[in-house]
Amino acid sequence: MDQLSSSALTFLQKKLSLLEPLISVETAKSAQQTVLILQLPQSIALSSDNGDWKQALQRGKNRIVVRIWKGSARWWNLNRNGGSSDLKAIARDELMGYRLARLALNDGKDTQRRPYIPHILHESLDNDACHPWAMVEYVGKESLLFQDESFDDAWCESMVFIRREFGFDETHPRWGRVPADQAKRPIDWLQNDNPHRRPRGAEDVYPPIYTFQTMLLLHKQALKQLQTCQCADVTLVNALMKLDRSIMELTTDSSSIESLAPTLVHMDCQPQNILFSKIIINGCNNLKSIVASVLDWEEAAIADPRFELLMLGRKVCANRTQADIIWRTYSQQMQVNLGSIDPWLRLETIHSLTVLLLQCMDESNHSRSPWETKPELVQKIEREVCRLGETSSHHVQE
Repeated sequence: MDQLSSSALTFLQKKLSLLEPLISVETAKSAQQTVLILQLPQSIALSSDNGDWKQALQRGKNRIVVRIWKGSARWWNLNRNGGSSDLKAIARDELMGYRLARLALNDGKDTQRRPYIPHILHESLDNDACHPWAMVEYVGKESLLFQDESFDDAWCESMVFIRREFGFDETHPRWGRVPADQAKRPIDWLQNDNPHRRPRGAEDVYPPIYTFQTMLLLHKQALKQLQTCQCADVTLVNALMKLDRSIMELTTDSSSIESLAPTLVHMDCQPQNILFSKIIINGCNNLKSIVASVLDWEEAAIADPRFELLMLGRKVCANRTQADIIWRTYSQQMQVNLGSIDPWLRLETIHSLTVLLLQCMDESNHSRSPWETKPELVQKIEREVCRLGETSSHHVQE
């Protein structure tokens, strides 16, 4: 209860005419934000013009979610935190991600089987509070979205904390990763619930638009910053030299990459952010899992859709074979020529190496605090350098 800001509680009391205390406040796991699930008392009074609230409270069985933004590190800014303006920017991007996803996935065509995206019920981004916050519809396990024990958490529950991926055993101390033999779930997702539809007007409300070239430029700027840092560690110095050469090589090789029409991308489609539901197929006893909802849009952007495929192929999938299937499946489904996956895999490895070097070398860059110790970071840097060696010709298959 202490984590719930006074302004949020005051708003709730006024909006819902709360006369009784909250039944419960549950803290949900989040990398850098505070996420609270509030269970409200039954004695709620809403006026007739509050249709979204009424439907949300009914669907969520009197539960709502409060998101309080406390960190602004994202893939797009090389995992660096900024000041209050950056906090508001990431909050606006996440809320816009939810809204654009609702527009994209609820366009009147076969909406019954598409993922349900929660309503944004209220936002407080421009007040004087240090941390912006918003209230979002609850669509978790206890909501009406899942009935008759249809909630399917098998993919999330199966996650392991050490996984063989792209040639090395990688540790994932926070959430874990899905086992390699179960990593095809995102392929099914692409085939059945592809979210890459662009709502009209997105370019007017969601600048900037990210491309391969803009992200490559961002890494060049970070490289210049790293080259001004004083460092005597031979491993880090060699890694910085490798990063410099790799960025130059990729700049040359990427000149022929043509941007695709930008779409809404999520960029963090890990199991903890995807809710699955079990449905009965054709009235028989065969069950099938479908994506019921997609949460946590703080990495959301309008970008080349290959960024999403890259994150699925590199962070959810465990090897090159699986990543190639993701790439090929999307190309066939959307009938678009994606080009080679190789430069994109190299870009992601450059991104990982740049972030790790920033965390190790630049004490003033405001990088998000790493989950690893300094020796563990150095070991990860060594592995990314090895991967860059592989990606210069062909990404490691294992």
